Amino acid sequence: ELMRSASTSIYLLALVFVLGSCNCPPAVQPAPGDSCGPNRPRVKIGEISSMKFDEFFMIHQTGEMMLIDARDPWFFRQGRIPGAINLSSGEQLDATLGQLLPDLRHSISHKRPIVVYCNGFGCHDARTVSRAISKKGLDVRVYGGGWKVWKKCGLPIESASQEDGDLSPQPAS
Repeated sequence: ELMRSASTSIYLLALVFVLGSCNCPPAVQPAPGDSCGPNRPRVKIGEISSMKFDEFFMIHQTGEMMLIDARDPWFFRQGRIPGAINLSSGEQLDATLGQLLPDLRHSISHKRPIVVYCNGFGCHDARTVSRAISKKGLDVRVYGGGWKVWKKCGLPIESASQEDGDLSPQPAS
């Protein structure tokens, strides 16, 4: 009896974890007073897709993307991929996203993808930020290799030390 109860608990925890890590958009819930009938308009939720290093590198070289660093502002100031803006997954995410929304929409309307990255493959910040952007109806790409792969490859970086002067990319140290 005790073993079956423990097995059931472990199974339920695993199921919750798998479902919680799914990239599926949340179900659209009707607003209070909305009709749930067949004529009710659906809210379009943007798509989230991933991007491998070679594709990311090629698009980055053209400058034809809106690049978002989802890491904490402290890490962003220490070093970032050139051209990135900071949209941290912290408690100010919704407010900051609201301010950036016109720029994000402009980027999409000009066929410039929105690409989000964080520290690397084990980092969840990029997924958190990309989901918030997606909920605004915008398509977003996630570069999973993030900061660690970029820096490991010895590619140019920007940092806070450059903010007072020349923002040209610096070689990775």
